[in-house]
Amino acid sequence: MTHRPKKGEFPNDLRLTTVVKPEPRKNEVLIKVVSATITIDDINFAEGAELGGIPIAPSPSSKKPFIPGIELSGVVEEIGPNVTKFNVGDSVFGGSGSPLKRKGAWAEYCCTKEKILIRKPDYLTHSEAAACALAGVVAYAAVIQGCNLQKRHRILIVGASGGIGTLAVQMAIQQGAYVIAVCSKKNKALVESLGADEVIDYTSTSFVEALSKENDNKLDFVVDLVGGKEIEKGSMKVLKRSGTFITIVGPVRYVGDKLLGWMGIAKLIMYIGWRMFHSQFKGPKYRFVGATRATYPFLIEMFKPHSIKPVIDKTIHFNEKEISEAINYVRTHRATGRVIISINHT
Repeated sequence: MTHRPKKGEFPNDLRLTTVVKPEPRKNEVLIKVVSATITIDDINFAEGAELGGIPIAPSPSSKKPFIPGIELSGVVEEIGPNVTKFNVGDSVFGGSGSPLKRKGAWAEYCCTKEKILIRKPDYLTHSEAAACALAGVVAYAAVIQGCNLQKRHRILIVGASGGIGTLAVQMAIQQGAYVIAVCSKKNKALVESLGADEVIDYTSTSFVEALSKENDNKLDFVVDLVGGKEIEKGSMKVLKRSGTFITIVGPVRYVGDKLLGWMGIAKLIMYIGWRMFHSQFKGPKYRFVGATRATYPFLIEMFKPHSIKPVIDKTIHFNEKEISEAINYVRTHRATGRVIISINHT
């Protein structure tokens, strides 16, 4: 993209074009991209709506176009002089780096730092690995780091059928927790197949109503992957006083869809800070988590038992028409698992 599209116009402004093949810097790896994902974050970054309508990245130009794509899987084509973890020919997956650099994974080649790459397990295809890239990091941060799960802990996961939620469910099960998942009726069978002990259909009843009969068996953790104060409020009713509420979104649902302005963002940050501080004195605790580079070395441990299997909603070809249609689909927030772009073949 050579200019920033207005809200909702991203698909119309997307163009496939030829650019100079990137060269890796000293701590970067050049990857021949096999698979990439289309996420709501890609859409928000492209439209400058990633922080409540406040763009944090410079506007693209003809000299420095914006290439979307924050998750990828592929094969190492070239390494920078300071790279030590990978060699040419290695299959890897991970993030494409900060969107501020404007050079993402929706391309045949992408340079990214070795710190945010993981060697691809053989049991995962490139499409499956791409679906685990940043989604896996966020799920790990929420379920493993945020909860410190132990066997027999009871955990509720809200938004269990999405790209992050399907991984979060499996990670919680891997830790031996009793997992209660919240999703729509059409995705209930899918989430059950992932191993959830209970599934609550939010279209027919709220999780508060569904769990109201279990007053003597309240939850240790609630992981919120959707956002909104109503979920936070309901979670406080079903958590133990010593329990923890973990959110990756905060009090505003689908914050990238809103035009909050600087004042709205300031209030959002203040609310999260106040809740985290106040909950230290009066439980349940409130935690806000997100993806960090420090998570990558630990994430690979989750794949060693070969028990994490990402969910893929659909795979599309690398052309303007199919990508534009997929962007509009992902924007509905109804995708089950990840939407994958197949770019190069191995």
